[in-house]
Amino acid sequence: DQMVLHARAGMYEVYLDEGYRQGIGEGIVGSVVATGEAALANDVAQDPRRILACPEEASTGAELCVPIRMSGRVIGALDVRSMEPGVFDDSDLGALQILADQIAWIIHNARLFQETLHLKEFNEQILQTIPLPVLLMDEDLVVAFANHDYCERHGVSADELLGRPILETVPASLAGTEQVRQDIEEVFETGKPLLIERVQGRLEYRRDRIVNLLLSRVEGVGGTPLVVYAIEDITESIEKAYQSSLLRQIGQTMQGIL
Repeated sequence: DQMVLHARAGMYEVYLDEGYRQGIGEGIVGSVVATGEAALANDVAQDPRRILACPEEASTGAELCVPIRMSGRVIGALDVRSMEPGVFDDSDLGALQILADQIAWIIHNARLFQETLHLKEFNEQILQTIPLPVLLMDEDLVVAFANHDYCERHGVSADELLGRPILETVPASLAGTEQVRQDIEEVFETGKPLLIERVQGRLEYRRDRIVNLLLSRVEGVGGTPLVVYAIEDITESIEKAYQSSLLRQIGQTMQGIL
């Protein structure tokens, strides 16, 4: 296993490039990462752990190194050096460890943000593939996401919809009724998906339609509850079923006449 240099500053900055590698357990820094114990060496030249990453490091007189821990595991080290020997004490060690702990917290938050961002992008990609108009709304019934299908059918961009109340983006017959609002609240509270069948309404792109509303709760960034609001237009299916039924009735009637 190896350590990788990610950041450096000071007198050795021009001699050590980012990406420099050193084995865990090698040198003072490697020893700190391997053991998880801080090191205070006020006479580096006499420290048996010392190695030179570059010839210029021979001028180091004192070195202070502390571990960076995350969830009880050492993930790196913070190392400070001086050309003068004997300049560090326990108070410096404590101050550097506090700084290392703060760095660990920053790294943790950065990783968490990246993971959350990837998860958000992944979930939105899934919603984009659904062949139905789909919105995401928060508990205040404000639009948090709109997929391509919804935007194309309504002739708007996602940016125009984000942050707007659902009642301003969806026909009142599909979201403005008391029953639909109660159904949305129920999904938020229970987490159980809900199918509202055969709702009559006027869509922006077509008039007098019959739709199914599919509601399902999901978790957004930071665990924030959101509801997926999908609109399935079933008008044509119903019309085809009616026509098919009508044709059967006509056929049966004709058979009776003949």
